[in-house]
Order: sequence, then structure tokens, then C-alpha cells
Amino acid sequence: MNRPHLLIRADANSDIGYGHVMRCLALGQRWQRFYGRVTFVCEKHLPPKIEQRLRREAFEVEFLSAAAGTSADANELINLAKKTAASAIVIDGYQFDSHYQRDLHNHSFVTLVLDDYIHLQAYHADLILNQNPQIVSSQYAEKCGSAELLLGPTFALLRQEMLSAFNEDSGDDLLQKQIHGLRMLITLGGTDPGDVTQTVLRAIEKMAPRFQLQVKLLSAVPNLKLPAADVTLIPFSNNMAELYEWANVAICAGGSTNWEMCYFGIPRLAIVLADNQRSIVDYLHRMDCCLHGGWFQQLRLDAIIEQLNPLLIDSAKRHAMRQANRQLIDGQGAEQVTSRIMEKIRQSRVTRTSKPD
Repeated sequence: MNRPHLLIRADANSDIGYGHVMRCLALGQRWQRFYGRVTFVCEKHLPPKIEQRLRREAFEVEFLSAAAGTSADANELINLAKKTAASAIVIDGYQFDSHYQRDLHNHSFVTLVLDDYIHLQAYHADLILNQNPQIVSSQYAEKCGSAELLLGPTFALLRQEMLSAFNEDSGDDLLQKQIHGLRMLITLGGTDPGDVTQTVLRAIEKMAPRFQLQVKLLSAVPNLKLPAADVTLIPFSNNMAELYEWANVAICAGGSTNWEMCYFGIPRLAIVLADNQRSIVDYLHRMDCCLHGGWFQQLRLDAIIEQLNPLLIDSAKRHAMRQANRQLIDGQGAEQVTSRIMEKIRQSRVTRTSKPD
């Protein structure tokens, strides 16, 4: 029997950021390792660094000519799935609406939809994955038919480099991470609404002399004015795990990067840059996993300093936050999700072969 082929339909650009493709990368890695082929299917304007990352991991990459999320896009994807004998399709992106999902779901391949904030009137899929906290099945009632729901941070998708780099820290390791200087990672995603990055850098410039901060800034935002402090600009990283291992405090956006930081136990200030990030930051703040930076449009320089000061001063507070983070994510999300896709494929094959001629 041929190994099952998985198509992943996701895009990345300066408007939507890189998050959709990068979290799907975790599914692709797991699928390629244990089940079969993986092809990423993208809009034609994929950032070169993202395309290089995908090809370096031996994924196939296909580009569509149609505008993302249109019926023409869906038809191209369906034709590609038939041509390559794909067994399943994963779609991740807010542009893929109910009509798009229904077009795919009317065919024989298994479909999984990644969702973030239950914004559609209807979902058409075999599986729906929403890794955000405090999501319950009743919120999808009458919206998703018989789709199987994979809900909550237990399904958070972590890439293989995260899982490979991570080791259980001993008490001594935890102590060493706390006392050998403050190493701050700043990562605010692939977009920069409201000039947030520059505001954060101005706060760091004021704080760095007092705390002797070492800072690594992961950002592709052009024309940033770096402060007169120990700040290293990293335009793009293929090894986020290395950065997470280095850092013992962080400032980040409110998206799925938080699940990676939970896994590595990084105390942080999380800033809400989009509506779908509100519930994540609210939840993590209540769980004492992060400080709540609030909505980016209300972000103030003095508020950043006021929030970070106690965290940087108090090593016990950082240690407690680190422990709270580590208890939240076990790193098994991609394994669980790919196994459910594979089970649906097996069920689909049984159903097709059992039908009378």
C-alpha cells in the first residue's frame, strides 16, 4: 500500500505573518517521519526564507495561481490532490471560508481545518483543530456537523527542533538559568501593527543599564532604531529552539509562539496584536504563565517598564512562572493530531472498500 500523501494549504506573507505555515510545519514533520509524503501548497508570494525552510526539510512545495481563499484556489487544490493521490488535506488560514471548506469536503480525501476563534457560521471538515485554551465543543454546536473536534492546548503543535532540543531541567539547571544574567528574547511575529517593536525597544533602552540585559530581537521589520544597549537583531531564525534555550525572559506577541514558550518555561510579557490572541493571553495570565501586556493600540512605554520591573528584579517570581509554563504543554500535540488524521484515512479506506460494486 502506498504511503499516504498529505497536502497542507497555508500561506505566509508580511500581512498575515508566518504563523500559519510554521505551526503546520510541525504536522508536516511528524507526518513525513511516520506516515508518508507531505506537500505544502501556497499562494505564489511565499517569503524566500520560508520556502527555503520547507525545501530544506525535504517537503514538496507547490504554488497556486489563483487568489487565496477563492473557489478557483479550492479547485486548483482539489485537482492537485487528485493528481497526486493525496489522502488528506490540512487547511490553515482565515481566508478559507465555509464555501472553500465545503468544496474540499465534498471529495474523498480527509480534511482537517485549523481554527482559532470560531468565526465562521459553518465548518466542513472531518477534523477541526483549535489549540486555544478554554474552547469547548458546545461552541461548535450546529456549526460543524459530524467533524471530530481537537480542542485546547493539549493539541498545541510544536516543531521537531523544539522537541529534540528540550531536556528536563534539574533543580541546579533551573537555578543556573536564573542567576547567570538576564537574557531577553523579543519576538513579535511577522507583522508590526502600531510600531509595537519600536515602542518595546524604547522601553528596553531605559531598562537595560539597570538590569544589564542581554537582548536578542527576532524581527524582519525594516528601519528599526536599535537602542544603545546589548541588542542583537536577528531577521529570521531557522532554530527557534536555540533562542528559547538561551532566553530566561521574553516579550512576545499573543499567538501560538506562547505554546512554544510554555514548553521551554520562559517567563514573559505577552502583547495582544490581534483579536484571536486575546483569549490566549487572558488564559496564560490567569495561569501565571505570562504578564498581560494588553492590546497593542493601548501599549505605553511606561506600562511596559512598570510590568517588567518586578519580573526582572524577582528571580523567585521568574522561577514560579517558569514552573507554571512547564506544566501546561507536554509537546505531544503534533503526534496526537497526525494519528487522528491517519485514523480517519483508515476509516475512509474501509468505507470505500466495503461499498458494493
